Amino acid sequence: MIFKSKYIIVDSLAPELPIVFTELLTHSDVARSIGGKVHGAGFCHIENNRYVCYGESVSLKVKSRGEADSKILNNLLGAGNES
Repeated sequence: MIFKSKYIIVDSLAPELPIVFTELLTHSDVARSIGGKVHGAGFCHIENNRYVCYGESVSLKVKSRGEADSKILNNLLGAGNES
């Protein structure tokens, strides 16, 4: 079973900071509370121990950058990293 989440990537606290959150919130509400410019937004899930990003945010009118966003989530959130 795949559990889908939403995400945004903003430049408020650090270059390209990923924020992953529940589908119950809107992209625009989360972006407004974090601040900064949104560079990528959409949906994500973990597949084979790695984040996969896709889709878009209708409320922000921002699309996922696909593999580029996936790489940021995996690098900064630690998915798929060997201990």
